[in-house]
Amino acid sequence: MSSKAVESRGKRDSMAIQRKIQFLEGKAVEMRQHLLTMIYEAKSGHPGGSLSIADILTVAGWELLQSIL
Repeated sequence: MSSKAVESRGKRDSMAIQRKIQFLEGKAVEMRQHLLTMIYEAKSGHPGGSLSIADILTVAGWELLQSIL
């Protein structure tokens, strides 16, 4: 494989990773919105822990779904 082909593949891989990161960041924002809505409607709860772990749960959950589908 030529160095240009390797470089081109590296750029494609990098772009795919960036798209995945943006997608997962959006999903984490959605999760935070749902968490705040649930906490507000319940009139109870402490949002700190839930909001801080949203990124981790989003990535772990997405990776788990991808592995079983």
